[in-house]
Amino acid sequence: MARWRVVLGVAAMLLTWAAIVEAGQDHGTWARYTNARFGYSICYPADLFVPRGESDNGDGQTFLAKEGAEFSVWGSHNAMGMTLDNVVAMRLSDNTPPFVPTYRAGKPDWRVVSGTFGEKIFYYKVMAHNDEFHSLWMAYDLSARPVYDPVVKRLSACFHSLH
Repeated sequence: MARWRVVLGVAAMLLTWAAIVEAGQDHGTWARYTNARFGYSICYPADLFVPRGESDNGDGQTFLAKEGAEFSVWGSHNAMGMTLDNVVAMRLSDNTPPFVPTYRAGKPDWRVVSGTFGEKIFYYKVMAHNDEFHSLWMAYDLSARPVYDPVVKRLSACFHSLH
């Protein structure tokens, strides 16, 4: 009899954990932001993030959450003939506390780097498209990982160049 209680207890714990993970990935309604100037789009959980309005020059937008998490997307012209690695290095070069990368990935047309700075997690993805760069930046508190780790995964997956 005690063995069944343990099995049922473990099953209940796994179902609870699965529900928490699923809630972290779903977040109800996902909306889409499309940038006409640079031709990229991204989906985002509208129940977590509020768009702050497109920048004056139309290159992108920042989205804020009540808890302080934020993400930004923007496009830029590659007027200086930079490589993806140059763009990543420049993005991570100037910050206090310093960025501490813990993950890097890439292919010929994109790079991803994530890690920590102080008590926050950062995620940066940049894609090369024609003679442009399309960038996604997200930052959130370490304590909010259960909520935002699945969100950043989905953001990254639905961040696309349109042309």
